[in-house]
Amino acid sequence: MFPLGRRARQTLQTEVPPPLSPQPLEKSLAQEDGCASEMAGLDLGDERRARRATQILQARWQQPQASFHGSFSSWTPAKAAYGLIEHPSPDISLGRLLSAHQQATQARMAAEPVVLLAQDTTGLNYSGLKQTRGLGPLGEEKGRGLWLHSLLAFRTDGVPLGLLDAQCWARPPQANSGRGRNAKSIDEKESFRWIQAFQQGAAAARRMPQTQLVVMADREGDLYELHDAAQTGPANLHVLVRAQHDRKLDCHQKLWAFLESQPVGQTRRIDIDKKLLSGAPACTERCAGEPRQGRNLCSRQSLNLI
Repeated sequence: MFPLGRRARQTLQTEVPPPLSPQPLEKSLAQEDGCASEMAGLDLGDERRARRATQILQARWQQPQASFHGSFSSWTPAKAAYGLIEHPSPDISLGRLLSAHQQATQARMAAEPVVLLAQDTTGLNYSGLKQTRGLGPLGEEKGRGLWLHSLLAFRTDGVPLGLLDAQCWARPPQANSGRGRNAKSIDEKESFRWIQAFQQGAAAARRMPQTQLVVMADREGDLYELHDAAQTGPANLHVLVRAQHDRKLDCHQKLWAFLESQPVGQTRRIDIDKKLLSGAPACTERCAGEPRQGRNLCSRQSLNLI
C-alpha cells in the first residue's frame, strides 16, 4: 500500500530494470559474426528455429536488394526459411523474433548521450494475395493488408541504432457497434499504439539513466493520454509532438497564441529537390510565419523553428 499522492502512479509502476551493458555502434558493427550476436538469446521454443532465424537474417544482410527467395543460394535454404515463417508454433511471433534485436538496440542506445525515438504508422498492402487470410482493410478503398507501427532509434546524426518496438495488426471490417469514438477508452482505439510505443521508450529509459531519450510523434500522436503519460515518465525521457490541437497551457494561454508570442529561436533553410514538388509552382523562400497554401512545397524554404 502507498499513500495517495501526485507520484503514487509512478511509485506503483516502478520496477527494477534488468542490467544493461552499453555497446557502442561501431563495436557492434565490427563483430565478426554480427547477425549471430544480434540474435543472441533468441528463444523460439526450439534451438533449431533460432538458428534458422539467424540464418535468414544473415542471408538478408548479405543481399538486402534481393527478393526474399533470391536471398538464398538454393531452393533448400529458401524452403527451410519459408518453413519457419509458416510454422504454426505459438512460440514464433513478431515479439519473439524482435526480442533479441531489441536488447541489442538498447545496448547501442545506452552508449549514446542522446537518442531520438521516432514512431509512425505505415500500411502494408497485400491486396494481390487473394488467398491470404488474416488481412484487413487499409482505408479509403486502398485494398487489404496490415498496419505496422514502428519505434525506431536514431543517433542525433541520423544513424539508425535499431528497432525498439513494432506493433502489427489487421484492421477489422467496419462495423456499427453503437458506440461512438468518444465513448471508447484509449485502449480500445488504434491510437493506443502511440501510448504503447511511449511505454516501450519509458522502459528503455529506465535501463539507461545516463542517456537522454526523445520520443517523437506526428500530429496523430497529439493525444491527451500521451501528454499525461509523459508526466510520470522517467526524468531522462522527453516527448516531442507535432501539435494538432490548440490546447490550454499551464500559463492559462492557448498553445497557438503562446507560440506566436515567442521570439524565433532558430532559422534554417531546407532545400527540396524539384523532383519532389509534383508540379507545384516554383518559389524561392518562405518563412514559417506565412500561411501554407494548400499542400504545395517550395523548392527552397526558410523555416523559423521555435
